[in-house]
Order: sequence, then C-alpha cells, then structure tokens
Amino acid sequence: MPLTCRVYELDKFIEADELLEELRGFEEVRVEEVGGRGYEVGYRVLELERREGGVGGVLEDSRILVVEYRGEKLAVPSSSRTRFEFFTYRGRTLLIVLAGGRRARRVARLLSDHLGAEALEARIPPERLRRLQEEGGLVRLVVFDMPRIPGLRRITLAGDAVTDTEPYKEYSSVSDVRYVVFEAEEGMLVGVSTSCAVVAFSRVTAEEFLDFVKDRIVPLTEPVWQWRG
Repeated sequence: MPLTCRVYELDKFIEADELLEELRGFEEVRVEEVGGRGYEVGYRVLELERREGGVGGVLEDSRILVVEYRGEKLAVPSSSRTRFEFFTYRGRTLLIVLAGGRRARRVARLLSDHLGAEALEARIPPERLRRLQEEGGLVRLVVFDMPRIPGLRRITLAGDAVTDTEPYKEYSSVSDVRYVVFEAEEGMLVGVSTSCAVVAFSRVTAEEFLDFVKDRIVPLTEPVWQWRG
C-alpha cells in the first residue's frame, strides 16, 4: 500500500526538549462498557523518543464505533495507531503525520491542542512545486488550477512524460500547479500537493519516506507567518 502523510506547522515555535517533556506520558482515557466488558477509550502517546532535530512517537486513538449488522446497531471497540514526528526547521516547529484525510487532521489537532498551539496545514507555493517536479525525473501526472480560464476549475494531464507535451507548456503559462506525481531522484514515485499532502507510491520504508519528506518537501514550504493574516 502507498504511504501517505500530511505536513503541518505549529503557530508557535516549541523546542524539541520541550516537546519531549510535554508529550511524555500524555493520555486522556476513560472506561466505557460494551457488552458487559469495560474498554478504555480516548488517546495516548506511545513509543515517544528523541530524534535528530525533533521528537517522534505514535498516537493511539481508541473509540467505540456503532456499526449496523442485519438491521441491528452494534457498539464495537476500535483503536488505531498513527505515527507522527515533530521537528524544528529554521525557527519553525513542523509536524508530519503518517496518515491522510480526517485521521491526519484529528491527530494533528489532538497533539497541538495538548501543546497549547494550533496545527496549520503547511503550504507549498505553486511555483516551488512546479520547480520540484521539473527538476526531478519523469512526471506522470499534473493537476492544474484554472482560475484564469472561465468555465474550467481544474485540468489533469497524465502520461509517461507530461512536462514534454505542448498542453503542459500551454497550461503552465496560464495556471498554477496544484498536485504532481513524479519520479524523484531517490527512485520513488511520489505525489505532492500544494497543501503538503505527500504519497509514496513506490515500496519504501516509513523511515525512508520521512527522510524524503524532511529533506525534499519541507524546504519548499512557506513559513506560516508569511501567508496567515
């Protein structure tokens, strides 16, 4: 399965040592009964460790889900574990959550709320995203926003070498790149969006994926103070 992550930036700078202290032993759990048996629900941080330039760990999120089976609603205990890593970069505190969509947003919110901060989606300016894929290997897919062409919201180009085509050159001159899938120098097939959602379609380890995101994607992001009003 592809590996997915979202990158966030905290609205205030927090040193790695302070992050470690604040997150150590962090949990908010209670007991709920299902079928005559008590289950712990809530969330807690596990496997917390100091890493180079930051702090990594796993957030365990346990809830009671209501599912329907043959017309009957049943309460079922469920838990998920999501890896995360905070790290500092040029006076900023960033958070990588190895998940996508709602789960990534929930993990980011739970962790940042505990730290007394707000986690905002990191942003990559379209021109930097375009430069990343043009300097890399073959581009397999490009999604353009089309604000300057009436009647069109987005255009997607897909193929074996998209940037070598005339349509790519045409649309590049009148629109912004929103999402690209390209072959990185590291040999990965990667998808990256301007909202800093990253997907590795190649078979790589979580460590390799994290290193790629920190080394190649984070430097493209714009500090939150530059775009937040």
